Amino acid sequence: MQNLRIQFFAYLDAIWRRRWYALAIAWVLCAVGWAVVIMMPDRYESEARIYVDTKPLLGPLLKGVTVQNNLNDEVTLVQRTLLSRPNLQQVTRMTDLDLTAETPEDMEALIKRLAENTRIKSQGKNLFLVTYSDTDPAMAQLVVQSLLTIFVENNLGSNREQMESAQKFIANQLLEYKRQLREAEKKLADFRQKNIGKLDLNSDFASQLERARNDYNQAKLAYDDARIKRDQLRLQLQSVPQFLDVQTAPQIVVGAQQQKSDTLVRIEEMRRNLDNLRLRFTEQHPDVVAAKRSLAALMEQYRREQAEAADSDAAPGGTAPPKTRIPNNVYEQIKLRLVEAEAEVAALKRRLSLAESELARVEKLALTAPKLQAKLTDLTRDYKIIKKRYEEFLDRREQARVAQAVESQNNNVQFRIVDPPQIPIKPAAPNRPLLMSIVLLVSLGVGAAIPVVMAQLQDTFLTRESLAKTFGLPVLGGVSLVLSGAQRARAVTLNIIFLGLVVGLIGIFGSLVMMLPKISAFAMVLKNSYLPKLTQLLGLT
Repeated sequence: MQNLRIQFFAYLDAIWRRRWYALAIAWVLCAVGWAVVIMMPDRYESEARIYVDTKPLLGPLLKGVTVQNNLNDEVTLVQRTLLSRPNLQQVTRMTDLDLTAETPEDMEALIKRLAENTRIKSQGKNLFLVTYSDTDPAMAQLVVQSLLTIFVENNLGSNREQMESAQKFIANQLLEYKRQLREAEKKLADFRQKNIGKLDLNSDFASQLERARNDYNQAKLAYDDARIKRDQLRLQLQSVPQFLDVQTAPQIVVGAQQQKSDTLVRIEEMRRNLDNLRLRFTEQHPDVVAAKRSLAALMEQYRREQAEAADSDAAPGGTAPPKTRIPNNVYEQIKLRLVEAEAEVAALKRRLSLAESELARVEKLALTAPKLQAKLTDLTRDYKIIKKRYEEFLDRREQARVAQAVESQNNNVQFRIVDPPQIPIKPAAPNRPLLMSIVLLVSLGVGAAIPVVMAQLQDTFLTRESLAKTFGLPVLGGVSLVLSGAQRARAVTLNIIFLGLVVGLIGIFGSLVMMLPKISAFAMVLKNSYLPKLTQLLGLT
């Protein structure tokens, strides 16, 4: 921050030392610049406000089908309509400006100048301002009036042409969309026929795959359980004898059943209970282990009873009871269950095979199904869009017929002049006070910059800090300039003169701004009357 302050004061010192150069440059630049501003020709603007319906008959018919124009597009439409080359050529003939063009190049420059000096601005809904600027106020008004006249003539009777153009456009679009609709329907039908059976297009593919996997897992689990049950029944069948040899006393037959001993009945009940437990639990289950122990104890008890009966029959005086071979009911029950288990295993195996085949089919389609679904979605979307556009154009065609009937009975005005063009009295440009102020500021700025540049170009040091920084040595001191009394008086006089010249420059600026109308009129008379004669006398033309 300190360095910036030192540098700033150094620049001020450089400007003050060469203030006379700065003042002289500012005076010269102001004189030249103000003279140029004063000699600039006045430009007059003539304007007209018109109402133009920028929505032709094609717009309402195509509402919702095409993109509607915004305000900028409407301005561009009116500008292109007014400033077309044929219209500008006709304007040159109506205003006799074509007489000033001697060559084709002059005519091109004239048309280009007309287009550049004409401006069209929007002032609301369908309201536009047409402005033309020229050095001649009457010519400015005449050009604007010519443009409006040409625009009115060109728009007479255009409604019927717009109606015919709209109907022709809609008919062409209907034919095109009808052709596209048939192509889209054919593509969609061919795609569905080609890929029928590959993908269920009415449901989600991910849910199908998940469902197939669940069916396979359930079938495999049921098949494994059935196999385990069948194997257990086979082991039980191998461990149980088919017949039982029993030495018993003559049994009493009741009906078709024989009475059995209590131990044998309990053994059969325990075996049935053990079979039921094995169907639900494994061999290591506590209930299965306890049932096996109970069955072994009953079997041991049954063998002891048989042995005791055999010993008593073998005693002196006794007779040996007859041996009886009876079918084992437990064996028959296990065998029946084994047959049912075999049938269940076969059915579940077939079910597992079908589930595995279905899962393989669905997984095989996993690579192609998303592409097929995406393709079907695209085709369906295109078909719906084309069908919607086709139906909309059918509605537009009916609207066009109704609009044509209304148009034949009612001729709506699409162009109206709200404010006609007038001959301007005051010039619209240039803004001389603003330009003269800019000239003053630029002149003072250039006058202040020149001394700074001169100081930078000279091999002198403005401050002791810059001297020490350049040589890298400390500055021990400085010598100040001491003026005598006469020198101080002369310096004060020069400063007063300098200040007076600065104030005088600003005063001249204020006087010129206040007297601008008279000075501009005098300058134009001088330019138009005396300057051509002077150039002719000097032989410059």
